[in-house]
Amino acid sequence: MSRIVDLTEQLGDGYPAGPMSDMVYSAFRRRPVLKTGRWILEEPPGGFNADPFLQIGQPIALDGHLDDFGRRVAAFLSPDMQFTDRTRPRSVTATSGFGLISELERLQYEVYFARDRADVATVLSKKVAPFLTKRLGATHCCVVRPSLKLQQMRLSLAKAWWALSTFPKNDIARRVTVDRVLDPIMPLAHEMGNWLHVFLSSPPIQVTATFQCLGGYILFYREGPWTFPYAAAAGIFGRFNASVSLDTSEGGMRSGIWLKPGTPDRIYDYLRTVTKLIDRLAFFALNPMNFVEAGHLQSTQQIQFITALGLLFSDIQAGNEVPSNYSKVSFSLSALDKLANIIEAMTDRAIGEGHAFKALLSTTTANGLRWIARQYASADAVASQLLRAQARRLLQVHRAVRNQAGAHTTEAQRLGWLRSYRNLRHGTFLERGQFSDLFVTSKGLVPSHLSGVTMAMVLGLAMDPEKFLYLVAAQSATLKAGEAAERIRRASAATPR
Repeated sequence: MSRIVDLTEQLGDGYPAGPMSDMVYSAFRRRPVLKTGRWILEEPPGGFNADPFLQIGQPIALDGHLDDFGRRVAAFLSPDMQFTDRTRPRSVTATSGFGLISELERLQYEVYFARDRADVATVLSKKVAPFLTKRLGATHCCVVRPSLKLQQMRLSLAKAWWALSTFPKNDIARRVTVDRVLDPIMPLAHEMGNWLHVFLSSPPIQVTATFQCLGGYILFYREGPWTFPYAAAAGIFGRFNASVSLDTSEGGMRSGIWLKPGTPDRIYDYLRTVTKLIDRLAFFALNPMNFVEAGHLQSTQQIQFITALGLLFSDIQAGNEVPSNYSKVSFSLSALDKLANIIEAMTDRAIGEGHAFKALLSTTTANGLRWIARQYASADAVASQLLRAQARRLLQVHRAVRNQAGAHTTEAQRLGWLRSYRNLRHGTFLERGQFSDLFVTSKGLVPSHLSGVTMAMVLGLAMDPEKFLYLVAAQSATLKAGEAAERIRRASAATPR
């Protein structure tokens, strides 16, 4: 079934078939058409046949002579990669000899500041590939190429449609080009491409040795992830010095990434899967059809969804990068808050953020994530396996809370406990006996699996955004109704007969 959106409010009655029409066509491969005096954009039943934002190249083995390796890699980088003398950033001087990580960073800077694809090819062949094969045992490489101009055009369209429906026409130019409205919060195309890092690194685990330049992401890998000793040691120190204890009885702090060692082919399948997932989620955010009410584009809702995703991934990436267990969990809770806010706004504001937060952590949602995984098992087996593995973390969270808060707790009580721990981020002066529930009647140890739970939610959202949002919203409504029924029951029991 096709979907339509009325863009007359955004395009105006006098909209010419000019540059704006060309932008819409480049972004979605469809043009708005004039029907009965209204400008209508129609999405065909199979969806827009739009060009992808991220594309992954074929794997390249690091064997034999490496002289031609750099050229093969650079050939897949974006042809837009071309610094001029005016725009090229200054080089950063970094001396070698300070250890493996600092030498790796020095080479990453050298690739980042390369002038063009030929310059990148030389650095890769002469310096990067020999270093990674000898020092890190890298065996393969692939390139993820972003279409930055295309993605930025889609972002600009969303912002333009919002501005056209928000400001008087004679004030739009000043607000957008002079005041730079929304610039502090609106992600840029390359920042959306950086969502890839969320799936590649979580100290001490590193899935790839990543080299980023204007033309794309160059990913070196082997049969399994790396574990850097310094990062591991920093994680241990963070655990020893943590101001709040974590429940690490089941194997220590769990990273946000689940990936078993296997073969280089398995790692490549993982990289291909996460590239597709990011591309799918990014396009969902920029597709106006997902923000339609009564046939009209809700441009403010779309802008808020795009910016919320940017903040969500910033939280997850920050949690992945820090070695401190406490910081990981804090960022995970912040990310879950943002997801709850998205679910409430995109589905039914009557459910409330608090119930949406609890619903995200419910066992029903864990079963729902497994259901989504089964639906996509044939289309993408790797994504399905990832989601099922991460969904198990949610059940482990419940087991950890039950073990310290009493074996006879109900799920509603466990969800309340987790909500109280989220409230602890505001301070310890909590209402309704929450402090006592956390630290007197239970041990007050936050389950370390929470960071994995956050990744499960992101995977579910990326695999099928619409199903995920409404699955959690339905559980939110169920929890809200259950709490209301429980209040009525208690009130009836307390009423003298």
